[in-house]
Amino acid sequence: MSFEESFRLSLADRGIYLDNAQEAALSTLSLLVTGGKKGGWIKSLFSKDDKRGVYLWGEPGRGKTVLMDGYYELVDTSKRRVHFHEFLRDMHQRMALLSGSKERFKIATKEFCEGIDLLCFDEFHVHDIADSVFIGKVLEALLSHGIRIVATSNYQPDGLMPDPVSHERFKPTIALINKHFDIVHLDGKQDYRTQHEIDHSCFFDPLDARTERAFERLFKAMEPQTTIEVCHIEVANRWIECHAVGRKAVWTDFDMLCKAQRSYVDYLDLAEQFEVLMLSGMTARSLENPNTVKRFLWLIDVLYDKDKGLVLSSERNYEVMLNNASGVDDLNRTLSRLHEMSRTFKSPLP
Repeated sequence: MSFEESFRLSLADRGIYLDNAQEAALSTLSLLVTGGKKGGWIKSLFSKDDKRGVYLWGEPGRGKTVLMDGYYELVDTSKRRVHFHEFLRDMHQRMALLSGSKERFKIATKEFCEGIDLLCFDEFHVHDIADSVFIGKVLEALLSHGIRIVATSNYQPDGLMPDPVSHERFKPTIALINKHFDIVHLDGKQDYRTQHEIDHSCFFDPLDARTERAFERLFKAMEPQTTIEVCHIEVANRWIECHAVGRKAVWTDFDMLCKAQRSYVDYLDLAEQFEVLMLSGMTARSLENPNTVKRFLWLIDVLYDKDKGLVLSSERNYEVMLNNASGVDDLNRTLSRLHEMSRTFKSPLP
């Protein structure tokens, strides 16, 4: 059985069938291996124009992650799959441990690449200027180690780092991607995440006594042995005030996580500690600050990728508020992810 046939069969077992755009992407991915056999990397593809990987991009819900994950499961080689934010945190942590060395970047990259033939990046996107130059260096180092890369993104390479000033500084990295990756556009019309009915049992508005009582009931249903009282938790070496903290669920304020100076590192740490985040008090005034909006989008990315639950209370309907927020990038992706998180949330309340 060919690699493509095995791939289609594995998806069909889950009730998933590829559309035309996804079939084209599969054809490109299948060139990386022959039948999923170890050592079956096809060098001819990558010797031509020095291609080293595949970059899948398109609107949210077009099947990019499904394709990459299915490919990752079938390929029999030394491999690693990681969300891009998580990868950046890993690299920064490795370098911090080597702070006394002038060769810390080189050593950290070599350590990360040890024993890896294939690296799959989910959600390759860049909005932070502080990371933009670093990402270029890391990507170049990964390619120099001979690692094959499959990446998913909502952006075509030329659309990465959309801020005009920052984009200019990121152009060398864009050129690197265009040179070494086969660029595949998943341009299907259907957002597969929005095919199912949305369960709004985890989204509450407005911010009134009724919503507050709903939050209290929901937390007690998830954490019956825990008292609802103000307490603090440590996240990424900093303290966060919370309304309540249980073994699996934590309840804190929107401003505490998104208005305060936070990064995706904080959110990754939080997602590793708890299964459900209850976030109360998202207001239109908070969303007037583009940095607050950016942090909220980072938070949703991390929770979604880590398959964590979200319960949110807001001043008005969250979709209306986000559509009216300042400086929103990737709004369609965030709304699509919130829809999916709502659909999969299992409320403990009857």
